Amino acid sequence: MSDRQVKRFDRLNGGGGVDKSSLWGPVVGGSSGRPMHRAHQHPQAAAQSAPISVDSISLLSTGALGALINGLEDEFHEVRCATLSTVTQIAAYNARFASLCQDILVDMLTDDIQSVRLRAVNALQTVGDQVPILNDQVAIVTSALAEDSVVIRQRIHALLSRCRLVSPPCLLSLLDGLLANLRLYPEDRNSVWSCAAAVGRRHPFFVEVCVTSLLRTHPWLSDQEPFREDPAYITVLLLVLNAHPHAPGMAAHFPRHLATSQAYLRELVPHLLPKETMRFSFVWKPSTDLCLPYKRQRLDRGLSDDVDDTTGSQLFRFLTSTVGLLRRLLADCVHTLHQRRELPTSPDKSAGEPMDTDEKPAVSASELKRRLARLGQASRQELRVCQNSLGAPWLGDLPSWLNCLVTAAQCLLAATLHQTTNPKLFITLLRQVKKLSLRAEHLYLGLTPQEVAAVRGLRSALSSPGMLDASTVSRVLTELLDVCLRTEDIESCVGRIQKPHAQLLHPPPTKSDVDSTGAGQTPAGPLPEIRFTAVLATAAVRVRAIVTGLSLQQARSRVRVLYRRPDTAGKAQRQCSWLPPASAWEVLDGPLMEPGGGELAHTTPHTKAPRLELQTTLELTASCWSDTATLEIGLGISVPTTEGNPDDDELAPAVISLLPPDVVAKVKLLPCDTSHRW
Repeated sequence: MSDRQVKRFDRLNGGGGVDKSSLWGPVVGGSSGRPMHRAHQHPQAAAQSAPISVDSISLLSTGALGALINGLEDEFHEVRCATLSTVTQIAAYNARFASLCQDILVDMLTDDIQSVRLRAVNALQTVGDQVPILNDQVAIVTSALAEDSVVIRQRIHALLSRCRLVSPPCLLSLLDGLLANLRLYPEDRNSVWSCAAAVGRRHPFFVEVCVTSLLRTHPWLSDQEPFREDPAYITVLLLVLNAHPHAPGMAAHFPRHLATSQAYLRELVPHLLPKETMRFSFVWKPSTDLCLPYKRQRLDRGLSDDVDDTTGSQLFRFLTSTVGLLRRLLADCVHTLHQRRELPTSPDKSAGEPMDTDEKPAVSASELKRRLARLGQASRQELRVCQNSLGAPWLGDLPSWLNCLVTAAQCLLAATLHQTTNPKLFITLLRQVKKLSLRAEHLYLGLTPQEVAAVRGLRSALSSPGMLDASTVSRVLTELLDVCLRTEDIESCVGRIQKPHAQLLHPPPTKSDVDSTGAGQTPAGPLPEIRFTAVLATAAVRVRAIVTGLSLQQARSRVRVLYRRPDTAGKAQRQCSWLPPASAWEVLDGPLMEPGGGELAHTTPHTKAPRLELQTTLELTASCWSDTATLEIGLGISVPTTEGNPDDDELAPAVISLLPPDVVAKVKLLPCDTSHRW
């Protein structure tokens, strides 16, 4: 008796149920040269039967089910996968067959092979559209959420969001499984929240029955408001609030603090709430100042559908006016540089007036500094408004790209002022121009050939490392103005210019200077510890990340794991890069889907690009480590460095970080004694 048969036998004896696979009937064997027939079927009756259709074929009375049972219990996982695909196709056309095979498909979730479990989840999605899932089956399905594979967990979330439950206890069991998943894997909160919202929309009457136990309200006493930022509390609120439009009677059981909690969720996850705002007659309108302690960044799923036409048009007009302002300020700086270049060579000045000749360039330099300061202030303030506004995801990464270009142009103009007065600052500004131009060219996707040529022109002005030609700087900046800062072309750039995004799951990233509770980051806490045998062994660090916006081929060839060894001598812990093996990448599924075909969450600009998961292990030789050390880990993308001196790593960086600024993951390495005690 196989493991699945033993589990089915124990469940039947404990629960008093019926083994549905026994209803499939006995298998009647036949010879290999002729088809099999039942004993009571007459050959002439079969010849005179009606035309064959899907509904007319009685699959349960044939011998094909024996092959399916044997295939599901075969020792080779390839056979089990093929059988599960066949069962999925048959269950899509036969509701009775789907009901009978549901038990054995749930048991297949305990298979040892991951590919078999994935096929079982897909089969259960097809079965769940026709047959409700039972209480014991919900417990088995939610227990699979303890796996360490993010693909399995996300597909189970998709399964639970589209299945039908039979009773309120099934709903409570499902919620317990989601909360356990959230405690074990906090990085799954977006998928768990989407699943809870979908379950609430599909089972409003079950939620109404359990609303008092879900919200833990007292019949006549007022309870203290829970912590609004608790992910578990947000999960329960999404379940309840999405069920309210179809069961408005549950509003009588809502506590008073739910008004401010709803306003908080409107700011945090507006795409997971119903369109209509629930009105509370027992309290005043909550103030939005009390809902969020700080301005919180939107989740990665975007807000394209939540931004109406009015907001989108206003944001587009503001961005267009901002680009026009930056264009005028940068043109004024270029014009001032051109005038400063011509002042020393003016033929009207005689040799008897040296003080007047030296004074006018100084006045022109101060004017250029003043205009550069105004350009930098406008770039920081105006473009920051575009990036942090409500409809920022609708604009894509265009404001970030424009900020990168304007900052590079500002550094290039500032370098012309300090090439003789401050050589150290001059070299620093040249490195910044090189870094920003490489970032604007290679990190942002969707650029036209003209835009790429204009960005490369910034580096062409650095051909002579010892000095900058003012005429060359004026020429490349004028080309940049004519190609990249045209207000007429802003509409075509919206949504076209994007950059890949990376989310480091393990080790957990932290942000040192500001709060670290933004998207893709975890609050600062104790660092993960890795113990290894000192002197003799190597230190292995597990790395898990999700990258969006790149194809599988681009990720395998360009994405690097960045790290700083604490024992590196020279160049103050120089950053190193490592190319993960191609087998470490895996394509994840798209966003969760509703039963009607729509997405559970709004699409992002990167919806068309696949979501890629990186799972690998970074091994470092640690023979000389004897003390506790901290290892910094990040993600980056390699860029070609054909022009200039490729050996100069500081002037021409080969890898650009994919993580936000000042975000890095840290791991504490603890060398252990070589003499073990038992």
